[in-house]
Amino acid sequence: MFINLKKVLIVDDVEDFRVLLKNWISFRGLEVITAENGREAISILEKERMDLIITDFQMPQMDGLELLEWCRQHEIRVPVIFTSASAMPLDRELIALGDCCATRLEKPLNFLILAAALDAAERHEHHRDCLHQPYKVAVEAEYRLSERGDDA
Repeated sequence: MFINLKKVLIVDDVEDFRVLLKNWISFRGLEVITAENGREAISILEKERMDLIITDFQMPQMDGLELLEWCRQHEIRVPVIFTSASAMPLDRELIALGDCCATRLEKPLNFLILAAALDAAERHEHHRDCLHQPYKVAVEAEYRLSERGDDA
């Protein structure tokens, strides 16, 4: 039973995946709203408060990282679970994971791991007060240094 989590936004461009996730999460007693891409998600977030966002990284029109950046710019401080079909995180994914409330799950999803991620989001209270920008800046700076080949 969830106390802190009530509403979940699922954002993915693959309809079958959205429906599967919606059914699985709804069965656990949570209200689920879906969006096909980041732009559609923003129109929902402008009207409704969500407690958790589950989003794909790679989508047309607006990807998951752009959605996360928009959320943080608009003071939407909720946990974000990213889903990705790539086995290794892409560079843009690493930047997103620098956000203290973001996590990444590989597709196809292991539903035991998703259940654990939902439980962690339920217990996760610091996201209400944490400052996301310093994490993003630190990760981006580290990435830029590694691109140049600097060790210090």
